[in-house]
Amino acid sequence: MDARTAFEKTLSLFSTPYVAASIIILGVPLLVFWILVVTSGGVALQSVLFAYPGNTFMDFYNVIYIASTDPYHNGGIYPPLAYCAYYVIGLIALPELETPIYINNFDIKLTQTGEMCLFMFFAIAVFMIYKGSQKVLGCKDREKDLLFLILLLSPTMLFTIERANINLITVGLMLCFVACYRSEDKYCRYMAVIFLALATCTKVYVAVYGLLLCKKDRLHELFIFIVLTITLNTVPFLFIGGDPVTYINNLLHWASISDESWISPTSPGLADMLYVLDENTNMAIDSAYIAKILKYLILCLTPILVFFSGNGFDWKNMALLSIMMILIGGNLGGYYQIYLIPAFLMFLNENRTPTVFGLIYLCLFIFMFICLPNYLFNYEYYYLTSKLAILGTASMYILLMGDRLIGAINTMKKLLFKNRGADSEAL
Repeated sequence: MDARTAFEKTLSLFSTPYVAASIIILGVPLLVFWILVVTSGGVALQSVLFAYPGNTFMDFYNVIYIASTDPYHNGGIYPPLAYCAYYVIGLIALPELETPIYINNFDIKLTQTGEMCLFMFFAIAVFMIYKGSQKVLGCKDREKDLLFLILLLSPTMLFTIERANINLITVGLMLCFVACYRSEDKYCRYMAVIFLALATCTKVYVAVYGLLLCKKDRLHELFIFIVLTITLNTVPFLFIGGDPVTYINNLLHWASISDESWISPTSPGLADMLYVLDENTNMAIDSAYIAKILKYLILCLTPILVFFSGNGFDWKNMALLSIMMILIGGNLGGYYQIYLIPAFLMFLNENRTPTVFGLIYLCLFIFMFICLPNYLFNYEYYYLTSKLAILGTASMYILLMGDRLIGAINTMKKLLFKNRGADSEAL
């Protein structure tokens, strides 16, 4: 059997060439990585996790503490419904403590009930991500399971799990939204809108995906989403305390300090990009100032192009909005990369036959999710996985913005010619 025949026979085992390439190119390095995890005594695994080993899972336990106090007075940046949920968890975990606790104190993590609460958090999050990904993907069952496992063990997911960040729930809800929104059943689409509204209750900037609902035949769903989002993100203030103004001020404050470069194993944020650029070129740039200016530009231009491109609910718009969230996100942005998982799965569904641009996009997605042992590449200063994530994220953003710009220009031309035609008929 020659090489070409063997290659074609291998491809025939998979639903599409893109699915085959994703599983093989991401799966083989992942297998090597876990072999190195064992042979290196855990050093390989540590090289894709948070820089401070003693701080594991504290994005979960710190929020429990904040929710038990006055969250917005203490600088809280989560939506109020999320703090209500963490407050309920605190009713389970906090009574076991014998001494007063302080933020960043590990007392909650060391309790039996605290550990069980974390387990239930992970169980719910992973179940949602699994069921959502299964519904989104339109390939063979074994391929769905392999892709789920590969993404679950990717550096960005491992980093998010190590932090126990609420982004896990956010992505689970986003996947449920994507899975239900294209249904022919209107009640299933209503469920999709509810999932998206709930996602804004974990990370409020998820509301930007409401742009995908801006279609003439879906305006009632957009209306439901807006009403639900406003309700779910305001009414809980009555129970948790605080007010929307203080909440927004806390968000803006966090956005300003997040321009300071804190590199993590898969950091694709703007400040992280500029940090890596400076480390490699010694340009001595003011990364915080440049990142702030670029964030404003990205925040203004991206939604406009998505809205006027005329493409609606496709993987490119989903990816572009996700990358916008990644680029304007906070420091230590290793867990923001998981926002691209729904777009990646949509990409695999919508692209069946290889094209030049399709292969380029696939390569960039692989850069974002490939698992490599950073400890072999001097990870103390900057991470190989982070550099690849930066390259993939920045390149895809530029390509997608160009694509959407062309779409927006064509949409404006159609509107212009339509108006001219109407004027001519009137004359």
